[in-house]
Amino acid sequence: RNSGRTQTLTITDSNVIGTNADLFTLSGVPAELGANETVEIQIMVDPKGATGNFDAALQLTTNDPSTPVAEFDLSAFIPVAPNLIAHYKLDQANGDRLVDSSGFGVNGVFNAIAGAIQLGQAGLAAGSSVSFIDGSFAEVAPDVLPPFADFSVSLWHVPGATDTAATILSRGDGQGDPFALVSQGTTLFWFSAGEPAVQLDDALTLDQNHHIVVTVAGTTVTIYIDGVEAGSGNAVPFADKESNPLQFGGTNGILGINGQLDDIQIYNRSLTSEETTFLFNNPGEVVGGGGVEPPIPVPVLTIAREGADVRLKWPSAALDFRLHSSSSLTDWTAVESAPEEDDDTLQVVLPIEGSLNFRLQK
Repeated sequence: RNSGRTQTLTITDSNVIGTNADLFTLSGVPAELGANETVEIQIMVDPKGATGNFDAALQLTTNDPSTPVAEFDLSAFIPVAPNLIAHYKLDQANGDRLVDSSGFGVNGVFNAIAGAIQLGQAGLAAGSSVSFIDGSFAEVAPDVLPPFADFSVSLWHVPGATDTAATILSRGDGQGDPFALVSQGTTLFWFSAGEPAVQLDDALTLDQNHHIVVTVAGTTVTIYIDGVEAGSGNAVPFADKESNPLQFGGTNGILGINGQLDDIQIYNRSLTSEETTFLFNNPGEVVGGGGVEPPIPVPVLTIAREGADVRLKWPSAALDFRLHSSSSLTDWTAVESAPEEDDDTLQVVLPIEGSLNFRLQK
């Protein structure tokens, strides 16, 4: 947009520069813009089979005396796999950060205020694993993950001996609400809304590596152990919300495990039995990561600078997508400003505060 009131803006050169410039294709840049004229240009991204975050910058050379060469940040995100919303490989050898490898930046922290955490243990799936001892746990903080409805969790676990209930994963409060996966000895439980939905006696062998997948479809909960369906049940409906933290190895910091965890994957749908078998037979791989499934259709986000503000627009049909911002391309935060609907688009105007990246997330 030419924000000038009287002068025509002449564009003498336009390029995409930066580390991933070869992945971006630019078209539709006009030779000039009249006073107060706005045009839309097209920038296409071809990741050439790669996944993750890609950065570049749009460089424009113009007759603007104050900024003859202007640069605008570009970023694109290609998901690792369809429906995968978080992937904790647990391969790090040091630090206190729970690293998400899905590309969505759903990171967390390790908490060893009680007990101890041992990183870099022998891998259960691939790479290395983490041992949780005497009350330590990992947590993804509130307001990071969306509410869960139909979903699946896949993980590798070596249960240690314990006389009390030990929480493998949980979300919400300390009563299994909205849900929790709990073991006690060799018995495995799934709690929904604080009530036991599935109980599998003699399902686990202490000190032995197990692959566990839990799928939730409506009120039906199914648990797979080592690639085979071990049991299912009808769960009490639960009401999840963004403000619920997600913990691994504990629930509200209590009822922790003495054991190892590795390669935790979370999907926003119920996996099929064939997919759970694939995960068991291919440790460390993700469902759809090889391009077996079609990519998630992502609506186009248009970003236009307007003086000290930036206007962001996307199709109003994309009601299940939400605008997120990030200054690092690692940690993303939902934009609080509610978009306004204009014809067939949703749009929001935000003040420019430093260098920010934006994306639409389902």
